[in-house]
Formats: sequence, C-alpha cells, structure tokens
Amino acid sequence: MGAVTNRAVTARGRALQRAAAGLAGRAERDARINAAAARVTAAQDCIRANAERRALAVAAADRAERDANAAADEQILEAVRELRADAMSVAGIAELLQLPVPRVRQLIKHTNAGGDAEPPAPETSAAHGGAG
Repeated sequence: MGAVTNRAVTARGRALQRAAAGLAGRAERDARINAAAARVTAAQDCIRANAERRALAVAAADRAERDANAAADEQILEAVRELRADAMSVAGIAELLQLPVPRVRQLIKHTNAGGDAEPPAPETSAAHGGAG
C-alpha cells in the first residue's frame, strides 16, 4: 500500500510541477507579448511625432518662402517705380528686366495703385511672348 501511495504522491507532484511550468511559460509568453505590443506602440508614437515635426518644418519653410518672395516682389516693384520715374518706356523696362511686357504693365499698374495690395503674381510662360 505504501508503494501505491508513494507513486500517487509522486505523480501528483509531477502534475503540479507541469502545471507550474505551464503557468510560468504562459506568464513568460504574456510578458513577451506585452513587451512586443509596447515596442510597437512606442514606434507608432515615434512615427506620429516625426510626421508632426515634418508638418511644422514644412509650414515654417512655406512661411519663410512667402516672406522671402514678398521681399523680392517689393524689390521688383521698387525697381519698376524707379525706372518709370526715369521716364523709361514699358518696352524698355521689359527688355532691361527680361520680363514680358504684360508683366511690366501689371507691375506699373500696381505701383500706380499705391502698392497697398499684394503685388501681382507673375504670369505663366504663355504670356511671355506678348508685345507692347
């Protein structure tokens, strides 16, 4: 009878060890799954932060470009103003500045209007062949 009891106790002990090992294995697996999920979340946060930084940089670059272009437009308008003040013809200004005549006329119209509004946008290349 002692041998049967001994075997039963041993079998129960082994079953408990297997159950404990299974629980430990599941806990390790759960820890690995949680760690992988945390790494993915961190990587996604990094991607979102990079996209936000890029958007801010693009917006800043756009503002800088607009400001620089506005300053350049103002220099062009001032030059046209000075050339007209020296009684230069529209054709002469166009030739000197290598601008199409219609563009020079727009600039002159803008300078005559007092320059309060935005300078006229340059025309497309189709308008570059105009005469005047």
